[in-house]
Amino acid sequence: MAPIDIVIPAHEKDFPTLRWAVRGALMHVNPMRSLHVVSQRPFKWPDERVRWVPEPTGDEFPTLAGIAGRLSARNPEAARRAAWVYQQLLKLGAGTYIEELSQRYLVIDSDVIFLRDVSFATDDRVRFPYSRAFEYHEPYRQAYERLIGEPPSTDHSLTVHHMLYDQQLLSELIDEIERRWELAWHDAYVDATDPAAVSSISEMDIYGWWVLDRHPELAEVRQLVWRDVHVIPRAVARGIWARDHDFVAAHAYLRTARWRRAGYALAHMYRDLRARLRLRRPS
Repeated sequence: MAPIDIVIPAHEKDFPTLRWAVRGALMHVNPMRSLHVVSQRPFKWPDERVRWVPEPTGDEFPTLAGIAGRLSARNPEAARRAAWVYQQLLKLGAGTYIEELSQRYLVIDSDVIFLRDVSFATDDRVRFPYSRAFEYHEPYRQAYERLIGEPPSTDHSLTVHHMLYDQQLLSELIDEIERRWELAWHDAYVDATDPAAVSSISEMDIYGWWVLDRHPELAEVRQLVWRDVHVIPRAVARGIWARDHDFVAAHAYLRTARWRRAGYALAHMYRDLRARLRLRRPS
């Protein structure tokens, strides 16, 4: 039972929840070797298992500015989503910039707080234990079809705030993308986004659906239970929610006042509509 590494990409705005995410992962995820926080700003933690990894700056990995430029070339409105795409690439490409990363590594979002023990032990028979999200977001399916060339064979989403990646399977996926697009995989990934949509691609769905389509024999449903919460849970709340949930996701947008959340949603709807109208105008 080989121990796994955990990877958590984070922005400075995520640090209030990140500390609880790190604490929960150290307490409840097993078998664990190291936890890597990937961020621009240094992150310190007293446990020697926790390591800060600066965001990659070499030529082998795309920069945030490069992604913004590639998106804006198709639609200036889309450039504002560069950071969202960038963090997805950080998750999929972790093996290229984190030295000696475990063959299978767990990525969790920086606002995910584990509440009770969860095992991510795997073997050669089951290399992809996964959970299902009971939702349907058509743009994610369209992005998969653009990137891979065919629609996914399953209807349920795998965007569940965490995912266990296998570097060998990731390498196979990347090879397939690069052969099909004749581009570096990260450039193809950016180009597969919908420039008119606010949320148009999911790294968890891309990888998870691909594994289910290409290697279903290596996959097995292991359903975790979670809920989205509007507060960073302290001891009492964690104890209450731990009875029925494996983890909670304390999204930043849920922790704002209701009128701010409504404004956030309306602003995204406006930008989405504006981008679509712009693309429909004749050149």
